[in-house]
Amino acid sequence: APYRYFKDKAEILATVRAAAFSRFSDAVEAAFASGKTPAARARAIGTAYLGFALAEPNAYRLIFDLTQPHEEQYPELAFQSARAKEILSRQSKDLIDAGLAPDDVEEVTHSLWSAAHGVCVLYMAGKFPSADRARDAYRNTMRWLFMGLHAEAQKAPRSTSKSAKESR
Repeated sequence: APYRYFKDKAEILATVRAAAFSRFSDAVEAAFASGKTPAARARAIGTAYLGFALAEPNAYRLIFDLTQPHEEQYPELAFQSARAKEILSRQSKDLIDAGLAPDDVEEVTHSLWSAAHGVCVLYMAGKFPSADRARDAYRNTMRWLFMGLHAEAQKAPRSTSKSAKESR
């Protein structure tokens, strides 16, 4: 029956992935908007990110465990994928602008995303006995990561940074 509406399996998968990305992006966008400070926004995004993975593990896996060949052929999927990355990059820029992270938006984004993803995947693989233990691990991981990011930000002069150059 689905083939009445879709060209092939890849189009069905792209549509389902785009919908999952949209829900994920909605959650982290709302979280970002809810915070009053960069640190509060980062905590809110972290809560939303982990919350999505815990509440919708299958959707999370569809988003991050699969590589869709020729993603650009599926405009909604490409848009939603880019939207998710943009929100996470906006969070990094926010932290950088506040002096809480070193001036490299891409590196900060990938570091935070990798740490978040790692905890989510470990939980889904049964490596934590409960969602509460995964939340504890997430909080500790992020706390330690943010301590390191802040220490790095204090070392580097901001005027020679990548994000400062990009914003000129």
